Amino acid sequence: MAKQLSEQERLALLDGLLAQSQPSPRAAIEPAHQAQPVQQASTRRSRTFQHTGVFKYSDIDRAWFWTVRVSAWLALLVSAVGSVQAFAGRWPTSLLTILDAWPASALIGGLGIQLIVTLVEWRFAHHWTHSWQWWLAIVIDLLFTCWGYADIGIPWLLNRWQAAGITGDGANVAAWAVLVLFSLAIALYPEQTLVQPEP
Repeated sequence: MAKQLSEQERLALLDGLLAQSQPSPRAAIEPAHQAQPVQQASTRRSRTFQHTGVFKYSDIDRAWFWTVRVSAWLALLVSAVGSVQAFAGRWPTSLLTILDAWPASALIGGLGIQLIVTLVEWRFAHHWTHSWQWWLAIVIDLLFTCWGYADIGIPWLLNRWQAAGITGDGANVAAWAVLVLFSLAIALYPEQTLVQPEP
């Protein structure tokens, strides 16, 4: 009889341990009910802020892409105009006098030089630290651009310096420094923007 009681106690003990190890249905349901208000609150917040934006990032990226690309081509055009002007020697007074101020020889010479130096610059753009071809093309590009824009750029800058009270040799040096930096910027910007780096 004692042996049967001990076995019953053993079975009762095992049943008690199993009952303690298994969570009650109420305990399993309560965390889900507690998480619902948090999820509903986050959903309400996302619904509150999702309509405040005017532009999507994809739209901004697309606008930035075309802005950079178009501005790079415009910079290249400005550089080419300087090369043509360097051959022509005088600026047209209007669009109707372009062919008079820029004869065919100036157009062919300026655009031809610009095409050659641009191809060399773009070809060695990502190896410029050890490429004498790139350095030579940049120097030629700077010379023709500065030469072309000097007759209108330098007087305009000197007038601005004079209005600011800057005169003498310092004004001349500053004007030429600005012109060189301008020419360097419109030479480097297209190649760094339009040429895709090698993998």
